[in-house]
Amino acid sequence: MTMAAWLGTKEVAFLLAHAPELPVPPADWEAQARRKIFYDPVDHADLRSYVKTVSFGKARLVGDVYGPFQVTAKRPDGSWHIGGAMEQAVAAATAGGQLSGVSYFCVIFTDHPGPSWAFWGAAGGSCYVDMLDPLGVLAMENLHVLTQFADLYGIPDSPGAFDVMDCSCGTHPSVFTKLNLGWIDAGTVATVPASSGVASLTVHALSQPLSAASTPGRVHAIRLPSAASSGYYLVEARVRTDRYEAATPNVSNGIPSEGVVVYWIDEASWPPVHLKKVLTTVGATFPDTARGLELTLSAVVPAGFTVTVNRTPPADCKWIRDELAGLETEIRGLQEELQHAGPGEKAALAAEIKRLQAQRQKLHDRARQLGCPP
Repeated sequence: MTMAAWLGTKEVAFLLAHAPELPVPPADWEAQARRKIFYDPVDHADLRSYVKTVSFGKARLVGDVYGPFQVTAKRPDGSWHIGGAMEQAVAAATAGGQLSGVSYFCVIFTDHPGPSWAFWGAAGGSCYVDMLDPLGVLAMENLHVLTQFADLYGIPDSPGAFDVMDCSCGTHPSVFTKLNLGWIDAGTVATVPASSGVASLTVHALSQPLSAASTPGRVHAIRLPSAASSGYYLVEARVRTDRYEAATPNVSNGIPSEGVVVYWIDEASWPPVHLKKVLTTVGATFPDTARGLELTLSAVVPAGFTVTVNRTPPADCKWIRDELAGLETEIRGLQEELQHAGPGEKAALAAEIKRLQAQRQKLHDRARQLGCPP
């Protein structure tokens, strides 16, 4: 899945589109749209403020509101075609050439049947929303268009309200999303390799900025690679530190709970983010014995949590070690027999030794994949 970081300024043309089949727009439609997008002095629920906050100031939304443009929202047979109405609005807005330098468009209806939607590609994209959509929907659809980042829902263990790209509910994106959009510095993500023993790390709230230089001893996330596959765990801290992580009327539904959130990431397929557990109390653990891993929420600290990571050799390592010891003994015994065997026995003994050596090599390969110690 191709994604593009959003660092710096990106411009979106927000187009008011009125169809006779849809509700009549209010007299102050443009002012209401500007408040939802650029500046909301009452609820602070505008899209620009959201982008600035969740990106830690690394992304900035600019643009303007244009229109209204007259469109048709139904096909000749009477069926709805909101995507077609969106295309009509973009065509009308760009016909005069005044938006020739704009690649991203968001068409705003008064209301429309069905969910809001986005269409994107490497050269730009468009989405459509309506005036009834909350902040989370505006954020999700515009992030689709501006970053080519796809939906995270559609699997039973999706991140849910821990990522706006799943819930469209106004919370912060997860650590996976923020990393891919360039909003978290790689230097603030600690990697704990397989079979590396015990480590204690303080994980800073994902909703607050973090600099390795200004906040020593803290990380924004923990990455736990698997020696047996390309998948890996990502661990983040979620704390209700702002109006997006807390349930805030007209702004966000808030995160389901505060705690240490554990994801399994499998980038070989989309959606790649699988929510495995949320540790909410001191002493709570997440074990994965097959991968030789145990996470423990050790302490609650201001704006974060201390997490103990125990990366022991996977459970299969002992079995592999025992099997290898038995094979070595068996191979040495057969090699001794081969030295004293008669001509009619040597071929069968040599073949059996070769078979056992191949089996031994497979076990060595598996031990390396699992990260078993020598």
